[in-house]
Amino acid sequence: MVLLAGGPYVNADEADRDGLRKELAELKTMAKELQTRIAAIEKKLKPKSEGREPRIHDIVIVEVAVNEQGKELPTTAGQPTDKASLNRHFLATIEDIQPNGDLVLSGHRDITHKQIRYSETISGVVPRDCVDASRRVPVAAVRDLTMSRRAVGLGK
Repeated sequence: MVLLAGGPYVNADEADRDGLRKELAELKTMAKELQTRIAAIEKKLKPKSEGREPRIHDIVIVEVAVNEQGKELPTTAGQPTDKASLNRHFLATIEDIQPNGDLVLSGHRDITHKQIRYSETISGVVPRDCVDASRRVPVAAVRDLTMSRRAVGLGK
């Protein structure tokens, strides 16, 4: 026995330590089983998406609000805050699916605005759960967003 300022210190009996180790192992096993059961229940409770999961080469619609100069505008509840904005929709292709499930998108389109032809591109990464059942994605959900617009000539 060792005397300390707080009182005597007694080494725990080795049998007690073995019992504690055994109890700890049982608790860890129970915790793993509970985690597995919780995951199964959460999967059953998860709302089913309409349609199938997005795949590589699928098309999604990226919704963008821009002004006449092609600058992205802030939106409120999906609607542009600037009355002089253009609501644009890019058709983007899913180029890749990352290991964490995020979708790598890219799209291209040609438009004519005020008799000038423009070539526009968009690319970025979007979490899979941000794609709704109608395959629409708000531009705010796109990470690493790259958008470009360049004039390519006069329109008809």
